Amino acid sequence: MSLFNNIANGSRHIDWNSAIGQYESCQIVKESLKNEKRIDFFEDIGAFGMTGDNSAYLSNKFKIVIGSRKIKTFGLIIRKIPKEFFRDKDNIIVSFASLTSLCKSESNYLSNMYSSSKKKFLNFFETEVFQPIFILLMDIFTKFGILLENHAQNLLIELDSNYKPTGKYFYRDFDLITLERARFPFYKYDMWIDYKKDRSDRITLKSNLEMRDNIGITFFSHFLGNIIYACIQSSIKQGFITKKEGKKYLYQKECYIKEMLMCELPKFNK
Repeated sequence: MSLFNNIANGSRHIDWNSAIGQYESCQIVKESLKNEKRIDFFEDIGAFGMTGDNSAYLSNKFKIVIGSRKIKTFGLIIRKIPKEFFRDKDNIIVSFASLTSLCKSESNYLSNMYSSSKKKFLNFFETEVFQPIFILLMDIFTKFGILLENHAQNLLIELDSNYKPTGKYFYRDFDLITLERARFPFYKYDMWIDYKKDRSDRITLKSNLEMRDNIGITFFSHFLGNIIYACIQSSIKQGFITKKEGKKYLYQKECYIKEMLMCELPKFNK
């Protein structure tokens, strides 16, 4: 229950600017990717909070003035859990944070996934874990100009009753979503204009230069470092591969991601 509460909590207390940013980012991402069948989202359905001018806002649509008394600025996100979590099916949905274990004696979802495979571990891992997620993240980035904060706590995977990935993923937490100003407006211009009104901090020239850093964080820190690295380290502990094999695989994947991104980045400078 604690794990479920961690990944699927119904509300979140944060500062007001972050709360309203999460609400708006969630609406944009869900609308942009509504036809994408590979991923679904925990929906931030509301943001409520107090601002420094002692006004109360709800979902950035309504303003209620409550007087001049001092009230602490705060924000609250109300989060809707995807209906798939409550289906009467044998499938399970787990965060990547719970997929691995660094203790040799502990079984984990990754080892359960591999137990029925006849492939060598790295071949299994490449086809069942690395490539499906990487292709999905690249499609979201290159086709829509959206970068997710896809670390192991925010990204979840669905497994069937035999622990085989179904190809479906779930994502939570829209606080640090980044929209690339050189690409996203060409797909969703009206949404971009609305977003600019309230989140100018995310679309300035300075923030666009920082976009290159955000690309690195998304693919190298969150995906490669926080998800793939943890899986490889866990597989070493479980004895599926050696340290040398794990190190070689991670280096190859780092080079591969760099090469794929370098093919895309020039397009953002046209």
